[in-house]
Amino acid sequence: MTRIRGFDGLRALALLLVFFQHYAKIGQKFETGGYGVWLFFVLSGFLIVRILHGERQRIEAHAVSAWSALGGFYWRRTLRIMPIYYLSIAVMATLGAFHLVKGALAESTLWHLFYAGNIYYGHVLERWTGPMSHFWSLAVEEQFYLLAAPALLLLIPARKAKMACAAMIYISIATSFWLRTSDASEFLLYNSSIINFGAMAAGGLMGLSLKGEPGAGRNGWFGAGLIAAYLGLIAAMWASPAFEPQTALLIAGIPLVAASLLAALLLRTAFLNQKSWLVWALEVWPLRTLGRISYSFYLYHKLLPSWMVYWSLKRLGIVTEASYWVEFFAAFAVTLVLSTISWWAIERPLMAFKDRPPKWPGRLLQGFGKPQAASL
Repeated sequence: MTRIRGFDGLRALALLLVFFQHYAKIGQKFETGGYGVWLFFVLSGFLIVRILHGERQRIEAHAVSAWSALGGFYWRRTLRIMPIYYLSIAVMATLGAFHLVKGALAESTLWHLFYAGNIYYGHVLERWTGPMSHFWSLAVEEQFYLLAAPALLLLIPARKAKMACAAMIYISIATSFWLRTSDASEFLLYNSSIINFGAMAAGGLMGLSLKGEPGAGRNGWFGAGLIAAYLGLIAAMWASPAFEPQTALLIAGIPLVAASLLAALLLRTAFLNQKSWLVWALEVWPLRTLGRISYSFYLYHKLLPSWMVYWSLKRLGIVTEASYWVEFFAAFAVTLVLSTISWWAIERPLMAFKDRPPKWPGRLLQGFGKPQAASL
């Protein structure tokens, strides 16, 4: 796909919302992390569904077999996601074995190995614990890939892809309403795969509504207004009684729905206005670079134990009062360095193989049926 200018900058903004939740009191006060994750989800849905839809159109034109397209998609996702994900789990499990980090690592590791962290935190514990708790969103993403790829490549005709996304949004809202009427915990609602799939489907629906290449429009004010509205939504939800049980039943997940709508409109605006001042601002080097390494930054940012931060500062001769701002900037700097090294040493070299998948998975998949069957 053609690179869409401004999207890396939006990834950076989403990442900062998550980072502020974990390291700054203001982020904890306004619970900004969830809104950052939802923005990530909408971005993922926008891009992934467009890619799958394009592959489905190629399948229907008999330009590629369905099983080959499915194998190629999973190969690229595996290269992009799994190496540093499992490397992180291995490092944390090792540190935990030597009691260098705290948290339910022994209990949660198995769940994370199978991308089921959201189930562990939402259904089993109903609370956050350990330095890998933020892996729950990566589990939701992987589950979405496992559902969306076969559905959009093998089962659903290209002409009905929009309908499928709309149906997923409806199912998401209905599930949220049902769980709220069942007195489900907020942890279950927040970690639910089906509910969060609605944000990805919203991004996918918006992506499918935009045809062709990114536009050369110059209107940046509408997008700036959407960003302001997104931040305003965070403040409004914090200040309102929206999370109280008697009100939550009526709104049935309105923070997620509203955030998904605003994020989808923001992506549309950036897509159509590639020459605008807003996209130019999102493309400034710091934001663009942070967005490019956002996956590894998100993965690593909570893995650094606090005691390591302060020990490092003391070793450098920096005397502090253990202010949380010290941890904030130190954690950001260390994570930035680690993520940059990870990008250049691991992620970028591996992506050179994205168009060279191994032959045996495709042959194995083709054994389950004729490749052209999906185009019927």
